[in-house]
Amino acid sequence: MSDILLEALLSIGCAVITAVSVFLIKLIASKVLQTKALTESTTERKYIDEIGKTVSDCVAATSQTVVDDLKKAGNFDKETQQKILNDCCEKIVSLLSSEAIDYINEVASDGREYLITKIEAAVKAQKR
Repeated sequence: MSDILLEALLSIGCAVITAVSVFLIKLIASKVLQTKALTESTTERKYIDEIGKTVSDCVAATSQTVVDDLKKAGNFDKETQQKILNDCCEKIVSLLSSEAIDYINEVASDGREYLITKIEAAVKAQKR
């Protein structure tokens, strides 16, 4: 009986994570547009677009990783959470242009921490 309940909860969890991911992608796109509206430099707008799209794409892709890990492990602990955060951050950095990375390092004292903060903010937005 407990196996059936666990399987049902995992199925529901997968559906919820998928729905929340769609919401998160729309939220990130909205925030990118707001930031662009406040930025006058076309170069900065280009980098804001690139960073926003890359973060949005990686969060969407990572959401599927979360589902797979939950199914395999049967739980979601701090270690798994940290691994997913690191993987997402590394993927974002690998996809961004060197100019966008330079821009992040210019506007933030720690570029990696900047990306982690953006990812964590997106995760917190999912929970609302």
